Amino acid sequence: MEILKGIDLGARLNIDAFREAVSRHAAYVWIGLFILALSVFMLITNAIAVKSESRLAQREGELEGFYALASEYKRDMASIGHLREKLLRQGDNNSVGAVIEEIGAGIGLSKKITSFKPLADGLVNGYMERGVQVEIEGVTLNQAVNLLYKIKGYKNLLLIRDFSMKNHFRNPDKLDIMLQVILITTAAGT
Repeated sequence: MEILKGIDLGARLNIDAFREAVSRHAAYVWIGLFILALSVFMLITNAIAVKSESRLAQREGELEGFYALASEYKRDMASIGHLREKLLRQGDNNSVGAVIEEIGAGIGLSKKITSFKPLADGLVNGYMERGVQVEIEGVTLNQAVNLLYKIKGYKNLLLIRDFSMKNHFRNPDKLDIMLQVILITTAAGT
């Protein structure tokens, strides 16, 4: 019986050893599967992080572009702010010819203005344009520069659309000037 008991005990040990070996191998497999799953999870997380970083860099670039546009817009608005103040309202009845005569009288050109030709009035982008073509004969270069400076600095918005200058027929030191000056006003109802 002891032999039978020994055999039974040996079989039992083999089964226990087998179970222990199987459970050890199963533990190794489970640990391997856990490491594999953890590795896959880390790879997926890394891919998502890299993609998010690239999207973040792209958004930061777009944001920098927006800030550059915003600063350019603010700079442009600041530079045209004084032009808005110069706009005449529609009710103001200043003619362009009267304005040019006033400027010319201030720099001694009133007797040298030879002609005024009115230009067609027009509505452009919500603003009324009234213009005149002025011819001035026998002016010095200094007077011409002063005229342009005074037109630029006038209290209302004046634009020079066309400007030509040539030597005077009788005196080559003097100049004959032809310029088209436009007075910009706000349109009716604005």
